[in-house]
Amino acid sequence: MQAAESQPLARHFEIAEGLRWSVLQDLLDRSRISTDEAEALIAPRRTLMRRKRSGRFTPGESDRLARVLDILKLAEETFGEPAKAQRWLRTPNGASGGHRPLDLCSTGEGARLVETVLGRLAHGVYG
Repeated sequence: MQAAESQPLARHFEIAEGLRWSVLQDLLDRSRISTDEAEALIAPRRTLMRRKRSGRFTPGESDRLARVLDILKLAEETFGEPAKAQRWLRTPNGASGGHRPLDLCSTGEGARLVETVLGRLAHGVYG
């Protein structure tokens, strides 16, 4: 198996095993998402507190957390700096149907929409 093929497979198993609490803690500590956003996108507050104690998310929660990580990374790559990416993700826009792009990441379909919009922005399709 080639390295490019093994990376997504390794990530699959990491998510299936459950991402560590420290992944979310890093996002919170660096203000990449807020606690309220984590609750809306990953799990309710009480569940998050249980995961903090146990140190690991379930596979479903890990999948949602990985989706948020991917969108944050893609937005930062697209805009070239975290502050611009953060503003764009939290500002309703026409390309996301008047919704905040980050809010759409609560579902896989919404996240794919955000990925598509970011791809178009990266290629100059949207101004």
